[in-house]
Amino acid sequence: MAGQKSIALNPELSEGWKAIGLVYNYQGDLINAQKHYEKALEFNPNFHPAIANLVPVYGRQGNIDKAMKTALRSMQANPLNSFSYTNISEGLKFLGMYDSAINKRGLEVTESYSIYRMQSEIYTDLGEIDLAKANFQKMLEMDSNPGYLITAAAIAVRLDTALSKEILGMIPELAQSQGEKYWSAYSTLGYLIQDPDSAQTWIDSGIDHYSLLFEANPMDDNIMEELFFLYAVNGQAEKAIEALELLAKTGFMYSVKLQTDPRLSGLWDDPTFIQINEAIDAKREAARMRITATTPELN
Repeated sequence: MAGQKSIALNPELSEGWKAIGLVYNYQGDLINAQKHYEKALEFNPNFHPAIANLVPVYGRQGNIDKAMKTALRSMQANPLNSFSYTNISEGLKFLGMYDSAINKRGLEVTESYSIYRMQSEIYTDLGEIDLAKANFQKMLEMDSNPGYLITAAAIAVRLDTALSKEILGMIPELAQSQGEKYWSAYSTLGYLIQDPDSAQTWIDSGIDHYSLLFEANPMDDNIMEELFFLYAVNGQAEKAIEALELLAKTGFMYSVKLQTDPRLSGLWDDPTFIQINEAIDAKREAARMRITATTPELN
């Protein structure tokens, strides 16, 4: 690993510690990712890449207070970097502080795919369909690689299934084969495809894939979330609830998505689902009040 070689040559090199942290981050090992990012900052407290990368690592582990304070630190360290603004806006969105999220978007400094994606989610949460679609258009103008299109389609499914299908249709490989790069599209495809046999093929493939990943890394919240949606689309309510219970123990606070994503419609009347959703809502509200009081710069 290049990062390990670099710190072997110079153990005080922040870039090397950050590089190792990034590998752990991609592997879903948030504890070791955090450890190495923080080590990078011991040698250079203003090293922006490590500061910015720590924000979602703290947030995904449930430490939203530290995540938001670090997001502010990220913006102060590099006020011209779009990632700094996206980090803050994402956290404010999860907290339901939508006006503040829009105010901190950073568009006066820079434009980016991430900013328009974040805005499309905010307007989707608020039910502002025209504004959400306008931001989809901007988002796709900024970057239309397949991974980004899949993200856009998963947001669009809450607004307009025809729009979601149209976005996925921009990736011809998805119509031809089950490309391994696109596993995160499978729950959306399973929900959108009308032919039951074809839909089931996508769903089964996704469940098999993410179940194996979960066995290897049961602490990765991204894997938990994908499994949760796949089980929900597949009508496996009990397994979906189990996945959601695990997800709720992480930093997941996006309860609005749980209440509006049609892939979850089969769970909306489930008493346990409602109970977990209410608990996530309460956690989000408590965090919002705490952060509003302790970090007024975010208001």
